[in-house]
Amino acid sequence: MKALKNEKGFIKPLLIILVLAFFAYAGFQFAMPYYRHAAMKSEAKEVARISLGREDKLRSMIMAAIDEYKIPINQDSIWISKTASGMHVRMQWSEEVDILGFYQKRLYFDIDVIE
Repeated sequence: MKALKNEKGFIKPLLIILVLAFFAYAGFQFAMPYYRHAAMKSEAKEVARISLGREDKLRSMIMAAIDEYKIPINQDSIWISKTASGMHVRMQWSEEVDILGFYQKRLYFDIDVIE
């Protein structure tokens, strides 16, 4: 109760804490799709290297990574082909970031890996 009756006020620090918490929440909501993109790109490079030219094995390993990172992508958006220099993996997806229902932003991601 003493903190509520001091001369410096209670509302201003509370508002600052709420604003900082909101920015931390919004930053987390925007950072997670970019983290998933970077992790999936790294995983696609690694999997393309160790697939030994087998498209079916590569596709199953890519789908396992997609499930692990919870990426909203369907199999039609994944293209895998064998090239002279190795394997070519390409995938595209989009995610919508929703900040408390007030702001929505669609983010588009593209991965193109040749290993």
